[in-house]
Amino acid sequence: MTSSRTDPLQVPAALQPRVEAIPGLRALYRRGSFARTLGLACFAVLPATALLSSMLLQGLTGSPPSAHVPAGYGNVPSTLALLALANLSIVGGLLVWMGFGLRRVLLNRGVRHFTFSFVIGGSVLVALLVGNGFVSPDFSRSEAGDGSKLDSTQLPALIDSPGFAALSPQWQGYLQAQRSLARASAPLNDTGLAIARGEDIGIAVPAVIRARFEAKAKLPYSAGSQAWQRDHWLRNGVQHVVGLAIAWSLLLLIVAGIGLTTLGYHVRGRARVINGLLQQLQGPSAAGVAHVASSHARLN
Repeated sequence: MTSSRTDPLQVPAALQPRVEAIPGLRALYRRGSFARTLGLACFAVLPATALLSSMLLQGLTGSPPSAHVPAGYGNVPSTLALLALANLSIVGGLLVWMGFGLRRVLLNRGVRHFTFSFVIGGSVLVALLVGNGFVSPDFSRSEAGDGSKLDSTQLPALIDSPGFAALSPQWQGYLQAQRSLARASAPLNDTGLAIARGEDIGIAVPAVIRARFEAKAKLPYSAGSQAWQRDHWLRNGVQHVVGLAIAWSLLLLIVAGIGLTTLGYHVRGRARVINGLLQQLQGPSAAGVAHVASSHARLN
């Protein structure tokens, strides 16, 4: 015997077209959301990318990663080991943080985590690369001669320390001149200008440091500086090419960010419009049973 009662799970005929269209609308809406997320992610990558490009293109005019200091004032091996361990810990933590942000973008779960991780973490990574001499020319320990290498960030502390007064006037002027290399607005002192002009200051200045003084003073490179650049032409050339490529990629990131963000908002808007039109197709009789398909009509 067939029951004459109405099936409570049956979708009313007036709602059937809308219910059938919901899966496609959901897919369309999600594609728009993903495009918008990718577009916003392109903007989040811009600060670190611009910073890395500028550091690579600065070359000898940028801030030196190491300072040439008297023997006994350089980084001790234990300090270098601790510094390397700290850098590895920081880099590892930043990469994990940025990886989680990238995962959320690829899963279309939002761009806020990605933005914070790449703006902050990317900038810190670039700063670490600069400080460790990966994107800026540096001198080797053999080129230091009778002197030693010191992290350039520790040079101001050395100059302000009580032991600075015990150094010879040549070393004092030389260290203060190196300090001005890290500041684009600080002019060279007399010792720095003497080095740039090729004069002997009584200290064996590494070729790359001399080239930096010549570049800051806007004087022609000396024979020693030119020889150093010829010996390191491959690395310097690769850095310049990579810097130019990254600089051009900034334009691509801007175009992609604007295009994907605009496309994403447009697709999401069209999905909402189509959903609204399908709601208008419901007859007056279906208004009382609209709650049957309300859970299917949500767009994620």
